[in-house]
Amino acid sequence: MDSNICRYPHEVRQYGPYRGLAIDLIMWVAKETFIPSFRQNLALLLDTPSITFHASDFYTLFGHSRNSLLQPMTKGGQVIFALQPKFRADYGRTILDAVLFSMSAHSMLYDSKEYRVAGPKRETRYVLGSLKLFKGLTITRRDRSFVRYTMSVNPDFVQNNHFLSQLITLPDYASLRTAGTEQEPTGSSWTVGRFLYLRMRYAWGLWCSKDNKGKLKFIENFDELKEIAGFEKTPSKKAASLLRGFLARVCALNSIPFTAEVTKIGSTDHRQADGTIEDKYQVLLTKKPEIAKAEAEEQKRQKSQKNQLNFQQNLVAVAKQMER
Repeated sequence: MDSNICRYPHEVRQYGPYRGLAIDLIMWVAKETFIPSFRQNLALLLDTPSITFHASDFYTLFGHSRNSLLQPMTKGGQVIFALQPKFRADYGRTILDAVLFSMSAHSMLYDSKEYRVAGPKRETRYVLGSLKLFKGLTITRRDRSFVRYTMSVNPDFVQNNHFLSQLITLPDYASLRTAGTEQEPTGSSWTVGRFLYLRMRYAWGLWCSKDNKGKLKFIENFDELKEIAGFEKTPSKKAASLLRGFLARVCALNSIPFTAEVTKIGSTDHRQADGTIEDKYQVLLTKKPEIAKAEAEEQKRQKSQKNQLNFQQNLVAVAKQMER
């Protein structure tokens, strides 16, 4: 998955109220457009790919119920067509239709952030202030149970999904669900959990960089995690308490190789509505014991190989000197 999306997954809120559906659609498109052998022919990534998929394939993989996606829009969803009401009849029949239309008609803005487009060596080619993911949406419908979508995907996203990607384990991602109810016994998509999962994979990508990979611990940005989880207006103390539980559940997944601890580190200069000073927090990530042990053993093995190679090179050098 494109690192830009993993870093700020919550920006899909710009597409309207169905944030969980929007992020899952991006995951779906990332999966459908990924070419495992792309290094053998980079020219494959220059085209604008077109994808076609059936609604049933999508909602089955990500654990959405058919009724929830193919039902008419809720009242809050009307905002998607507020500025383009003429398209509502063709693209507003169901919630899934409306979200795909929004993602095709509108761009995600990166005014205060950035969308970095990378090259084959992860170098920055250019930076965008906005990104339109899809275009040319076509909906084919035979009956209520058969709905097919076709659209083109922005090559910048496709290239980043290869050159600037983070490895996502789809079963783990899709397992993040809310508690079951009588109507939905298996629960529904846990949007905040899936957002945090993507951010944790982004953090691991930073951690694995040359300057950081040897560290046992890594510090995440508490304020950005608050924003990702939708706690911008929540007092830090309460947000920290909620994030502890959320991160504990996300980091329990096998594909997250570390734990997360939310700790108080002091006070800010900000005074809250009740007159008290707001606390300051940080999120400390620590590699799981089995990961740290495996890395230590790998480093030991590599050091042993290096020492053996140096020894052999020294022997060769001594032998050449004796021949003289």
